[in-house]
Amino acid sequence: PRTLQPASPGTLRVWVHGEQWWWRIHYQPADSPAFALANEIRLPVGRPVEFLLESDNVIHSFWVPSLGGKMDLIPGRTNRLMLRPTRTGTFAGMCAEFCGRAHATMRLTVIVLPQDEFDRWMADQTSPAVTAVPATTATP
Repeated sequence: PRTLQPASPGTLRVWVHGEQWWWRIHYQPADSPAFALANEIRLPVGRPVEFLLESDNVIHSFWVPSLGGKMDLIPGRTNRLMLRPTRTGTFAGMCAEFCGRAHATMRLTVIVLPQDEFDRWMADQTSPAVTAVPATTATP
């Protein structure tokens, strides 16, 4: 039987959960709190990425044509897709499997950044939120 090899050290792991009808993206940095995004993935250029693909409702198909690879998300199963972005830019992704009446709206954006910009973005995502202070209004 064929077995999957574990991802190599330094591989970024991104969990992609297909919802009806949007994408939930989870990052779990090694030394920071986990965080989630909706319909957007950010990746560093040149670094291997392991996508862990899951769904708990219907079959979806994760596809970012400009980055290569397409794989189904099957309820009750985790599929793995390995990619290595080779250029920076913004790329369109979609669900390539009819998954219901709002299927056509199930799109995502993938932004590939230089490693230093990705590191800054990741640090911003995992830092504590800043509480906004309301501006005072002057009384006439």
